[in-house]
Amino acid sequence: FLFEPFKIPSGSMIPTLEIGDLILVNKFHYGVRLPVINKKIIENHTPARGDVMVFRYPVDPSVDFIKRVVGVPGDEV
Repeated sequence: FLFEPFKIPSGSMIPTLEIGDLILVNKFHYGVRLPVINKKIIENHTPARGDVMVFRYPVDPSVDFIKRVVGVPGDEV
């Protein structure tokens, strides 16, 4: 409920995370959302450079993406 394990599916995170590595994700680090309407009701932290984030692929929500944050609001990438 509070944490969820994910397996690294590709080499995009090498050298820090290898293919097949497991990570444990704190589901409420960035805030608490209402499940049905996906509205954030409690704000905790904001994403920072270097954080590893897991999110659903917008085109196919059944696919999880695991990526590192490289830019934050106000950055020019």
